[in-house]
Amino acid sequence: MSLALPYEIGSPRFKETAHPAPGIWMHHLELMDSSQLDGEVEQWLRQAYEAAG
Repeated sequence: MSLALPYEIGSPRFKETAHPAPGIWMHHLELMDSSQLDGEVEQWLRQAYEAAG
């Protein structure tokens, strides 16, 4: 899963974080099964959704 945010989130859960353009940080999260979709991931998804709006 890739999440675009206007800031970097420092978490060891991200496989890779890239800064492809000013104001955009791409966070790449490798999910192996649905049990990894926890509250922390939900919060990141919400932040990405709000930032895209």
